[in-house]
Amino acid sequence: MDYNARQAALFACSTAVGGGLGIVISMVVNLALIEISISPFFSMYFGVLFILVGCLILWRVLSHESENPLQMKRLHLSIFAGTIILSGALCFLLDRKIFVGLAPWMKVPLYMTLGLAVAFALTFSIVDVLNYIIGFFQNSVAKPVVESSQQVFLVLIVSLAALGSLPVWAAGLTV
Repeated sequence: MDYNARQAALFACSTAVGGGLGIVISMVVNLALIEISISPFFSMYFGVLFILVGCLILWRVLSHESENPLQMKRLHLSIFAGTIILSGALCFLLDRKIFVGLAPWMKVPLYMTLGLAVAFALTFSIVDVLNYIIGFFQNSVAKPVVESSQQVFLVLIVSLAALGSLPVWAAGLTV
């Protein structure tokens, strides 16, 4: 197989896997938001989960030492970790009776923040698991899959892009 055919096959495979993961992440985000809205148990469960995941991400960002520390990378990941921790606190405040009286302009930012936390935590976890699996099967010590500043921004952008249908979905809750 020549180089161009191999590159096209890898591109097609990457597109299929990325599209499949995107669909799964989008479904998980929407289902998680429905569960958080309806069930007090799942609201508490996701609140604890978000706080733990946010603290874990923050701990990993702050404890990671490299030869060339990228302050912007640390700053952005710390902000997103803080957003996840804030979303965990918001889950404890959720009560169906409170949201009945809220206007849509108040619900949409709340659900977008929660959706961002779900999407980012899920995307970050998937990338972390991939880093671990790839590192496990490599014979030599190599750089993780997500190391450069551009790759970190890509993970952040993919997390934000997973929220594409969220404002429409959240506005539908007000009906």
